[in-house]
Amino acid sequence: MPFWKSIIYLLFISFSLSAQNHKTDSLKQELSSAESDSSKAEILCELALHYSRQQDTENSLKYANKALELSLKINFLLGAAKAYNIRGNLFSLMADNSEMLNNFIKAENLYQKIGHKKGLSETYINIAGVYHRTGKDSIALSYMDKSKKIAEELGDSLNIAILINAEGVIYHSSGNFKKALEKMLKAGEILEKLNNEFAKMNIYLSIGLSYFDLSDYSNSINYCNKCLEKSKKLGSLQYHIESLNCIIKSKINSKNMNPSSEVDSLIKLTDLTDEHTIRNTAFSVIKSYFESIGDYKKAYKYSLLH
Repeated sequence: MPFWKSIIYLLFISFSLSAQNHKTDSLKQELSSAESDSSKAEILCELALHYSRQQDTENSLKYANKALELSLKINFLLGAAKAYNIRGNLFSLMADNSEMLNNFIKAENLYQKIGHKKGLSETYINIAGVYHRTGKDSIALSYMDKSKKIAEELGDSLNIAILINAEGVIYHSSGNFKKALEKMLKAGEILEKLNNEFAKMNIYLSIGLSYFDLSDYSNSINYCNKCLEKSKKLGSLQYHIESLNCIIKSKINSKNMNPSSEVDSLIKLTDLTDEHTIRNTAFSVIKSYFESIGDYKKAYKYSLLH
């Protein structure tokens, strides 16, 4: 997962990823018994977020659209702003920068109108992500500054940590890996004090990838193993695969470690996801492993899959 994509994803997904089927049934039951339309809109947003945790983009977008339609119908501006932000992040996962920015700007306008500072701070981070992805870092930094001022005013430790991590991403994209790691470690210190397991999983991966870029494979493996354990606990297939990718690459580059068990696990996990980018990246890592041990027949097999 690209660095900035993982940062805005933090705002998109809450940290509770367990008991998925039970959660779906519970939310749908709440929806059917909700007495007010505004409550229904809130629950529709929760369903959209819930499906996104399962990488079910189709259902997530369906419920986000329903939440938006209902919120606009009853003039529930907070619900509409949330729905626009959810839609924007879904378009982020689809790599549709135009629709992503369009939805975030609409969310920004609504949060400004109702004076919802926390929502506005989060939306500024999302907008900064769009501009960073499109190579406009100066604009991205201006939105990050706006968000940081609000986050500090509200004492919002999670958003402060995300913003520090985002600064690290800017440094990373400019090739300053050492400064990037410094920022990410600082963000990690803040997140360790918070009860947000998803955020911790996310930052562990970011730090592990940064150590890899600095050729510090021991620390890279250490942090990616932390991410791996969190991903198993939280049931996040995407982070499970991403952490294995990093561990395998680090072990290959360290020359004296054998990642065969991680490769076996990664091969099994690729059958469980339909996300092409994730599968292709995993197949590339698997190919590199077989090349490193001289098994060119298997390396060729996996080169045809990505």
